[in-house]
Amino acid sequence: MKRYYIGVDWGDRLHQVYVADEEGKKVKEVKVPETVGGLTEIGRWLDENRAKGIELWAAIEKPAGRIVDFLLDHGVEVYPVNPKAVDRVRDRYRMSDSKSDAFDAYVSADFLRTDHAHLRALRPSSEKAQELKLLSRDQRRVVNHKTRLLNQLTITLKDITRGRWKRLKMLRRKLPWIFSLATPPRPIWQCLNVKNSTALRLKSIT
Repeated sequence: MKRYYIGVDWGDRLHQVYVADEEGKKVKEVKVPETVGGLTEIGRWLDENRAKGIELWAAIEKPAGRIVDFLLDHGVEVYPVNPKAVDRVRDRYRMSDSKSDAFDAYVSADFLRTDHAHLRALRPSSEKAQELKLLSRDQRRVVNHKTRLLNQLTITLKDITRGRWKRLKMLRRKLPWIFSLATPPRPIWQCLNVKNSTALRLKSIT
């Protein structure tokens, strides 16, 4: 059975993908944005090649995450690789000290092609595990959204408070007589003719 080796240099918003055949020749090289459109396009390509009877193996420096689940859902056999192992392998191919996502994806694909006997493939989770994973992901999304809203609210309240203090200081400079009329009342302990310890403590505090 024919097989393609896929190297994925993953990112938060963009994934670099390199595909090689069994002889190491390039089949495909593409940037995949972490969007519905980007994932749908590469997913279609994966399904089309699997329909042709081509095995798809992928190497990625990540044992879990959305991109890993995506590959597994499309029938790709995923091999997580240790970043340190990939760093050592880079010396086989490096022509200079330059580093790029495209180069890393290529190294991962060829490393999988030549050294897959030393790697262990991930197994798709059970239906219950997948459902739990989705629920956990939704919970994290809600928590992150709540955190963003609280941060925005805090910033907004600080801006409002800061603006009010500025206006208050400006008013005090322009109309100081208004503030002279607003003299604070005497402390309550002065209004009461008591000499117990509570009143004395209150006086010492004030």
